[in-house]
Amino acid sequence: MTLPGKCLKVARFVIIFSMFCLWSEPGLGQQQESQLVCDEPVYDFGTRNNVDQLEHTFVLRNKGTTPFVIRKVNGCCGVTAELTGDKIIQPGSNTTVLAKITLGGYDGKYRKVVHVLTEGQILPVYRLMINGIVIPLVEVHPGAVTFNCSFSNSVMESKMVITSRDGNPFSVTGVVSSVPQCAIDSYTNIGKNKCEIALKTVPPIPSGVIQGYLQVYTDNKAFPVIKPYVVILLADDVMVVPDKLILKPLSAGTNSGPNVYSVIVCSRSKQKFQITNIIPPFGDIVTTITPVDDCTYRCDFSNVVSSLEIAGAYMEIFVKQENERKIVVPIDVPLPATAHTGVLFDGTKVVR
Repeated sequence: MTLPGKCLKVARFVIIFSMFCLWSEPGLGQQQESQLVCDEPVYDFGTRNNVDQLEHTFVLRNKGTTPFVIRKVNGCCGVTAELTGDKIIQPGSNTTVLAKITLGGYDGKYRKVVHVLTEGQILPVYRLMINGIVIPLVEVHPGAVTFNCSFSNSVMESKMVITSRDGNPFSVTGVVSSVPQCAIDSYTNIGKNKCEIALKTVPPIPSGVIQGYLQVYTDNKAFPVIKPYVVILLADDVMVVPDKLILKPLSAGTNSGPNVYSVIVCSRSKQKFQITNIIPPFGDIVTTITPVDDCTYRCDFSNVVSSLEIAGAYMEIFVKQENERKIVVPIDVPLPATAHTGVLFDGTKVVR
């Protein structure tokens, strides 16, 4: 009987979907051809600490009528697996696969797969599953303290809670910060297995990212020192657009200009600030500051000549918000397409 085109497509879809389901389930898919079976293809170890090391033996059985060959057993990250029984399984006989499980570094749901490679012609990979939940022996919450500061004089506070689960007495005896801008306000031991640490930022905080850690000393011999991370972020609120002045290219062998160039100086958070001064690299450059609003200024630089002398120099813009600071705007001068650079013995750049 010939199936209509539409029915044929549906039949193909059902077959492919069925094969996909067999492939997705541990222990299924090959037993229809090879009769290799495992009565317990999923090992659930329950809830364990992340310092535990476990072992589990899977028993595989050949329920067919001909010998069955296992070529190889592959573990995965955190799991080593080896064939500890016969490589050739006679009909009605068993073989064993030993899985050694290391839980160090894991936290939360745990799911790993051991692949048994066989000489079966259809779906020649038999899957064994390892499931469970891993909890850290020492839980630090949050895992890292992050301060997102808006200003350099921001004082922010945060708390970190450390909990021990090893069953032995636990208390914090001291805390030291490797980051000068992060101070330990206090630490309080709660009960027999918990400590709360209060932290705060210490101004002035420089722009950018500061990374470090706390050294938390305890009376527990299993983990005498715990080192959670500390991150302090401060994006400079006042920015310059563009952040570099690119002048007109030099004409071959000659300077170019004078010309007028402009930048916009503004506050990311729409906070008021003032431009108190601008210092150009040369005294003949004229600077003009035009307020757009309380948090935005236009700065014009006139009488600027493209030359080798100004290349690599910079404009210094002084702004005052909570405190006064300097913003440096580099100056770049592209060389003409026909020129190439050389360096004299005294380090002076020349164009040839």
